[in-house]
Amino acid sequence: SGLPAGWEEKTDPGSGKLYYFNKALSKTQWEKPAAPPGPPTTPGAATPSPAPSGAPSGLPAGWEEKTDPGSGKLYYFNKALSKTQWEKPAAPPGPPTTPGAATPSPAPSGAPSGLPAGW
Repeated sequence: SGLPAGWEEKTDPGSGKLYYFNKALSKTQWEKPAAPPGPPTTPGAATPSPAPSGAPSGLPAGWEEKTDPGSGKLYYFNKALSKTQWEKPAAPPGPPTTPGAATPSPAPSGAPSGLPAGW
């Protein structure tokens, strides 16, 4: 059925519409709950280190941290992308912090600003 552990599909007797029920969470909803993905399949995938205490979650916009009711494991969900994954999504990169990073030189005359000639 593609439902996460603990979820059941039911039919509302009044409207005939499907709804979803999770007894363990005492939760009902009209939207089908997203099934958490299987275990990671990326070879060598590193476990992300936890954020320092008091730091923001570090999740990119649109991502939420959830707990899989079946295993108790954390997973990450992005409703806009309809995507779930076990690995914490990478936060969007900030400005470069490399010491001594050079400022790009201006593009040659006739080339669009910031792009090499021919791009």
